[in-house]
Amino acid sequence: MREAHRIFHRDLRAAWEDRDYNLVVRRAQEAVELAPKGVVRILGADFPKVRDVGPIFARESRRKGGAISE
Repeated sequence: MREAHRIFHRDLRAAWEDRDYNLVVRRAQEAVELAPKGVVRILGADFPKVRDVGPIFARESRRKGGAISE
């Protein structure tokens, strides 16, 4: 989560201010991929090395009492 936050606030904003829109998209995608992985780790679950942790995120959220659907 910290890395996603840092990418968003430092790298993405700087790229936006420089009008480097290709880098903006790349950094935004990176932050969006890292954030759910961070939450899955916070929930205490291990996950395989896959890009889409959405199903794992939903399963672990439900297991912990959250109302997340796939």
